[in-house]
Amino acid sequence: MIDNSSTLGGASESPESRAGTPVARRRTVLAAATTVTLVIALSVLAWVWRHPHAFDDADGSIGQVARSWPVGKSIYVGVTYGDPNGTITLEDAEPVVERNSARAEIDHFICIPVRTGGGSIGSIDEAGAEQHCATLEPVDGTPITWESSENPQVLMRITPTAEGVIEVPSSELTYRDGWRVGSQRVGDGIRLRALLG
Repeated sequence: MIDNSSTLGGASESPESRAGTPVARRRTVLAAATTVTLVIALSVLAWVWRHPHAFDDADGSIGQVARSWPVGKSIYVGVTYGDPNGTITLEDAEPVVERNSARAEIDHFICIPVRTGGGSIGSIDEAGAEQHCATLEPVDGTPITWESSENPQVLMRITPTAEGVIEVPSSELTYRDGWRVGSQRVGDGIRLRALLG
């Protein structure tokens, strides 16, 4: 019997011998490189999608200090402004609390000022917030959409219930900015000492 696989003129090689050829190796390397590139591109896209950046990042510093604030009285602290370029849907806001020996209740609100361009709130008591804000809407997990033309400001309300210290270096906002959705730590922090009146 004659072995036809090794003769010239049309006999084909076995699949095992073709796999080791330079052309087959280049195809394998090209397919692997394409797959790795695709995985990296999709990972970057997913990261960008889950990390919107409509606000300035918090740097973790304490920007405001209240040396003596009455127990039971609320203080509103400015956290951040809306994206100057469009519409944001705020889904949730949580304080990043480092210390709360005053057992303070902490909530977030959206303030739409009475006058557009009428300034912003650094920190103010409840009467001042009601006077400055045309609307003061709680951020409670229900999505809130606003236009940047309304000059909105995210506020944090702190109400101490006992003597002690509250330290909140930032707030974490969960929001949707166009097709991007995710969380971002924002705002200057506050340190407040609550005292009985």
